[in-house]
Amino acid sequence: MKNISIILFVLGSISSHCFAQHPAGSVKEIEYKGNKFVLGPQTIKDTIIITDPITGNDVTRVSDIPIPVSMNDRHIYSNEEVDAHTPYSMPNLNLEEKILNNLKDLLFLSALPDGILHLRLAQVVTDENGKIVYDDFAGINLLQKDNIIRTIGITNQDSLFSNIVMAPVATHKGHKVISRQNLFLNNYLIQIKDHKLIYSKK
Repeated sequence: MKNISIILFVLGSISSHCFAQHPAGSVKEIEYKGNKFVLGPQTIKDTIIITDPITGNDVTRVSDIPIPVSMNDRHIYSNEEVDAHTPYSMPNLNLEEKILNNLKDLLFLSALPDGILHLRLAQVVTDENGKIVYDDFAGINLLQKDNIIRTIGITNQDSLFSNIVMAPVATHKGHKVISRQNLFLNNYLIQIKDHKLIYSKK
């Protein structure tokens, strides 16, 4: 059987050259894991472009992801606002790869066909101790070799971020602050192959 190559570009992170923050609707308040967050009114675009090399047709899907701006009435600082940031505490392993390694234990891999994964996750918020207190995880899509996209679940969403602590934490004018971390999962090709999750940088 001839293998079909599918090219998937996932643009789900904040990037100065890819996305611009823009007003999109009203401010929204939510409670998440015991904390009160204010989202918006600014959002980022989550865009998926799927190209079939046989037909040459592109399918584009775009959704708005609200940006968390405060937690418990305290400002959430962006990467551009903090003094300095060494974002990852684990040697030779960045935040995206730590999340992907956690994901390996949360999928029913034995039941999944080969395909390319799109992890719908663009940003997390960390508190003054570097603990992840908010995420915008919105599910996982699997692009199968027959070009069918299916949604798959994980056993425990909280475990996606287990054992992850950012260190040193973000500071603003010398004080530890709550900060938003941009994720760049679009830099990775994430695949299910022979019932195993594998990933590599593009």
